Amino acid sequence: MLLRLRLLEFRCHERLEFFPTPGRNHLVGQNGRGKTSILEAAWFLSRLRSFRTGQPREMARWPGKGFAIEADCAATAGGPAEHLIVRWNDGARETFLDGNKIAMPEFWGRLPTVLLSAEDTVLIRGPAARRQAWLDALESLAVPAHLVAVQRYNAVLKQRNAWLREWAGGRRGDRALGEVLDAQLVATGLAVTAGRVRAAEAAGRLAEPLLEAFFGGAAVCRFAYRPGFDPAGGEEAARTLLREAAPSEQRQGRTLAGPHRDEWIIQWKGKSVGRFGSEGEQRLSALLLRLIEAARVREARGRWPLFLLDDALTPLDPERKLTLEQLLPADAQILQAGTVMPDGGAVWEIGPGSCLLPAIP
Repeated sequence: MLLRLRLLEFRCHERLEFFPTPGRNHLVGQNGRGKTSILEAAWFLSRLRSFRTGQPREMARWPGKGFAIEADCAATAGGPAEHLIVRWNDGARETFLDGNKIAMPEFWGRLPTVLLSAEDTVLIRGPAARRQAWLDALESLAVPAHLVAVQRYNAVLKQRNAWLREWAGGRRGDRALGEVLDAQLVATGLAVTAGRVRAAEAAGRLAEPLLEAFFGGAAVCRFAYRPGFDPAGGEEAARTLLREAAPSEQRQGRTLAGPHRDEWIIQWKGKSVGRFGSEGEQRLSALLLRLIEAARVREARGRWPLFLLDDALTPLDPERKLTLEQLLPADAQILQAGTVMPDGGAVWEIGPGSCLLPAIP
């Protein structure tokens, strides 16, 4: 639960402090006042990345070169609070827990959040890396060590690609180094694959009641995970795959087998939603994945995440909008950005100069 959020030099906010209520919190105000930026800050504090940009420097208030986000959060209302800080300054990121500097894997997800946004269809129709990252996040919300496995795999992959580029450039790479990198790629890759298998199985299980609520049955939707390394084949199968790919890899200068080649496909009535689905099907699929994330947090941690709603309801038809409202847990904390004064919940109006005050209906 988010008890306090403080932004310093973040987006359009020079300084902003916010004390949300335990239930639903509506952020209202004119366009350009920084409502979505508050959601973005909470998301960045949780996932250490933005849902709006891949460049953290764009989140620094112009013309500055850095920003800070602070928060007090607790597992339950009235429970012991943790003080979280993330600072970004001119390319360097630091994370702190209760005043002590900690590493990214220990910080990631301490404030669990789930984002519901109308822009989330990129998760469905975007490149495979988007869905790989979603599976990794789903597993890391329950098993934080999976995030470390992904980091290790990516580090080995980067080294191996550099080694392969030597071959592609006409120089013969050190074969002994190549054998070491192959062994490391297999070991770390199979660890990542095992986590994604667990995440894919959890997604299928947690999706069933959601599909029942949205469509009256789970038969309409199926998930298909296609790993780059066969988890059943183990190390020998992975090594064989690398040996077979070696000539092509040395010509192209990049690794052609492993979890970075995974695909996770969402199918509606037998067709890929990403390739053949309508805009509406892709939008509903994205919402489904985010609600699966929330259910995963509830299952693993015994509490709901902080829900961040950024224009998620607007594109839905009235029936689906009502269904989504009913699926949002009554005992969850929600931050919702909009321009219209809503019915129910605490309403906070953002005025000029990042002034955030309770609104009077």
